[in-house]
Amino acid sequence: MSLSERSRAAIYQGLTTIIEQEDAVDEMLSYFPARDVEEPATKEFVRAESTLTRLEMSTTRAELKGEMADLRTELKDEIHGESTRIMFTMITAMIALNGVTVGLVAALT
Repeated sequence: MSLSERSRAAIYQGLTTIIEQEDAVDEMLSYFPARDVEEPATKEFVRAESTLTRLEMSTTRAELKGEMADLRTELKDEIHGESTRIMFTMITAMIALNGVTVGLVAALT
């Protein structure tokens, strides 16, 4: 008869309160194999797990694609905004420089 890990843990905790020697409890439980550890995986189990893993990976892939698209849009907007600000700064500087040049020419003549 095999036991699940939960059952083994419950029996172990219960018996260690009654029996002082933990080695004796361990030895007694060794006659009852752990189903979780010793039962081989079936083909159906492996198929089900691989299907779940593929589904999780597909979902994660879709989420990543969405996040990357959002990031790409944010980056384009940021670059466009920054280049526009730089362009206006350059135009303002050129107008100011032209004004200074006209003022100097007028003052020298």
